[in-house]
Amino acid sequence: PIRSTEQPLLLSASAVAAISECPLRWFLAREAHASRPSGSATRFGLIVHDAVAAMIEALNRGEHVDPEVLLGERWNAAGYDAAWHAQAERDLALAALRRALVWWRSRSGAVAPEVGIDVVIPIADPGSGDSVRVTGSIDALETTADGASVVWDFKTRRTRFTRQQVAQSIQLATYQLAVLGGGGTTGGAGYVQLCLPAAAGDPGPLVLGQPQFDAEEQLQRMSTALGVVRSELFPAQPGPGCRTCEFRTACPAQGRRP
Repeated sequence: PIRSTEQPLLLSASAVAAISECPLRWFLAREAHASRPSGSATRFGLIVHDAVAAMIEALNRGEHVDPEVLLGERWNAAGYDAAWHAQAERDLALAALRRALVWWRSRSGAVAPEVGIDVVIPIADPGSGDSVRVTGSIDALETTADGASVVWDFKTRRTRFTRQQVAQSIQLATYQLAVLGGGGTTGGAGYVQLCLPAAAGDPGPLVLGQPQFDAEEQLQRMSTALGVVRSELFPAQPGPGCRTCEFRTACPAQGRRP
């Protein structure tokens, strides 16, 4: 088996989402390691996420933060084909950090960065006793005045998510289920799009919340993901992600399309 059946199935929130969207794509990328090497967009995201986490930690300690300094300590222009492109990306990263600072100042609850999760979710399948162990890190967890936990996921993509995409985000729903599984109370979740302004002239980032969370529906998705991995059958599942899938030319589902 590709994963031990003697232990709970180890999955991140993004893996649950990936399996739900297309089992074959998940298998090729995560298990077969057939993806292309990560590019500048991935490095950009890692730098911004690391700098934002450091910023929030410093702010929580009551320290002064300078986004320019935080970025300068982490930025690497290597990997960009032209100096103008590297500068443009650096400018965008700096704008993202400044928006993150505005976002942090706008929060009413205490915000903790990069909160680790490690929660076993039992799957209601009589006789199986199987479970999924959700691990990973939540970009930011806000604790409200009434003790509820709000999950925030920072995004650095340059295009806007639709409200429907956020409402149906399996990644966010998995995080919320993990909060419940860990004994907490969920107060919602959302995406913070650091590379996009909330509106023209607004210094803050675009924030889109997940308005409703159905725990039973998410448990069913987890059960389906568990069944896919345990069966070791990874069908191609056509969907919106096909347009940008790096395995498109080798996908059996594409050949069946008219």
